[in-house]
Amino acid sequence: MFALDEMAWMFAAVGFVVVTALAAARLMSSRRTSNTSGAAESARAVAQRRQRVCGSNAKGNSLEESHSDERYDVIIVGAGTAGAALATALGQSGRHVLLLDKSWGEQQRIVGEYMQPGGMRVLEKYRLDQCVKEDIGAVPSSGYAVILPASPRSSSDATAADTEDSTTDTCSQASDTSTSGGRETLLWYPSHDPAGIKEYFGFIPLNQKDTTSTATSNSAAARPDQQPQTDAAKVDTTGAPQGFCFHNGRFVQRLRETARHHSNVSVGHAQVTHLLEDKSAVIGVEYAPVDEHGKVSPAARRRALAPLTCMCDGGTAGPLRKAYTSGHRPQKVSTWVGLLLKHEPHSTPLPHPGCGHVVLTDPSPLLLYQISPTDTRALVCIDGDVTDYRRYAEETIAPQLPASVRPLFLRALREQRSDGEGNGEGVCRVEGMNSDGLATKNTYRYEARCPVKGGVVALGDALNMRHALTGCGMTVCLKDMDLLCQLLSHADLNDPQQLLRIQKNFYALRREHASTLNVLANALHAVFTTPEGPKKAVRRKLQAACFDYLDKGGACTAGPIGLLAGLTPKPEILAVHFTLVVFYAVKEALVQGIGRPLKLINIPSTLSHTYQLLHEGARILMPLVVREGATFLAWWPVRKLVQVVFPWEDMLM
Repeated sequence: MFALDEMAWMFAAVGFVVVTALAAARLMSSRRTSNTSGAAESARAVAQRRQRVCGSNAKGNSLEESHSDERYDVIIVGAGTAGAALATALGQSGRHVLLLDKSWGEQQRIVGEYMQPGGMRVLEKYRLDQCVKEDIGAVPSSGYAVILPASPRSSSDATAADTEDSTTDTCSQASDTSTSGGRETLLWYPSHDPAGIKEYFGFIPLNQKDTTSTATSNSAAARPDQQPQTDAAKVDTTGAPQGFCFHNGRFVQRLRETARHHSNVSVGHAQVTHLLEDKSAVIGVEYAPVDEHGKVSPAARRRALAPLTCMCDGGTAGPLRKAYTSGHRPQKVSTWVGLLLKHEPHSTPLPHPGCGHVVLTDPSPLLLYQISPTDTRALVCIDGDVTDYRRYAEETIAPQLPASVRPLFLRALREQRSDGEGNGEGVCRVEGMNSDGLATKNTYRYEARCPVKGGVVALGDALNMRHALTGCGMTVCLKDMDLLCQLLSHADLNDPQQLLRIQKNFYALRREHASTLNVLANALHAVFTTPEGPKKAVRRKLQAACFDYLDKGGACTAGPIGLLAGLTPKPEILAVHFTLVVFYAVKEALVQGIGRPLKLINIPSTLSHTYQLLHEGARILMPLVVREGATFLAWWPVRKLVQVVFPWEDMLM
């Protein structure tokens, strides 16, 4: 049992409002319908055509062995995390699947490297967890370390001192976990998966283990950066939730190999050029083969037919996107600069090995996590008008880093080039490269837009994206995959009406897990970013309140970490905790402004500051929940009431 602390009254007050509104919220949510008008009208016209499409599939896995107009149960466009996992899962259920992708080589990326426990649970369900745990040098993660730096040293002093130290032995640096007078808190994953409203709110024990494991692998012949440590994955034996960090390309290749070797999955090295339609329904794809040199052969275009086409082609907008959805307008929110910190095997410079690290640097946060025994990733989040990324990272970010990390960070800035020179390992071959030679990746945000046609479903980043700060993108796409597989488990793919119902149910049911992680990622980015301007002081107060709230322990820690881990797909719980963070900031403002005993002279300014905190909290949360259609806060009467007191609707524009 958890003892109630000083936050208990706020839990009770906000929780009462949420619980009383929950039943009505679900009732209204269940009545929402996806934008599938026109598809139902053509159901009879398409039925006969689909009956011909769903014939028996060729048994061979080579497309060259198939004849014109190949027939499958499901066609999947894109063999990334979502597509490759979906192909295997559907193949396990007996569906005949065609998996198409234009690039089957190992990709080098700077995102998609952190798998939350919620995503691992899906992989375990479909026996795909070995793609993470075997032979790729994945590093277990038992939670997060959040570091709030103190006022940084001057950039010239920090750079001069740490540049001189950057050639010293890495092992000696790893023992120095000083944050130059800053504060830090550890957020451990829960001891088991939350179940029930009480544990969802955070009344659940945390798995507070001294995790020193650094990598998992069962291959004695693995490369040095893939070999395990003797105490690796010790949390696995308890069954406790656990995350993993890894090189994304290695993980995706393992997923692809698993799909390729399944007897019900056919793979094609091809670029999809068109979606084939009959009336208002998609009945297959037209694709052009791609040779081993990456050259597309338009003259050799072929057609594949299936009653269901799954779009798993990621977040990059292309001509196909317009063919199955509308209103898709990605909004760029940040740019990531990726650095690879090289070190001796099992000697990471991170202050807390076995944890992801979020450093609340000013003005934007930085992520640190170990992706192999010899590699630690640093992701610098850049918001606003920054042109010289290298100088920004060196002069603004480096002085705020933990002392154990700073020398390797500066060395990577000097040596890394994304053309394969230095220690960059060609990390920009796919992602992109700025003029200074650094690996970069833009992060976008857009809400789900349901396909306007029948016979097609979009999953993962192809459907919607959120800020990459929380590393939950793969968790969202895997949960999408799991939900779709459940809906298709006993479905008759020859029945267009049944497919339309599945399509509608998929978009309605995914809202629970997707909106939770979407709102969490975008809200945390807003709170952890302190842009210059009149709102900078207010953002700093919210950031400090968020840190103090997470540091309190009990439900204040376990509730948010359950959301972050992808184990609590409850947007209502997220709304409660975010509101409590704002209330905590208000309480601190009242205590500091008015104080004890009461100082009447401070009341006007304190009340003004309190209103600013509440107003900024509304301007962060309300646009996100309304766009997602999540929680009772998105109801028209509630949103209008909040608009009257704390105007926020201009943020929707």
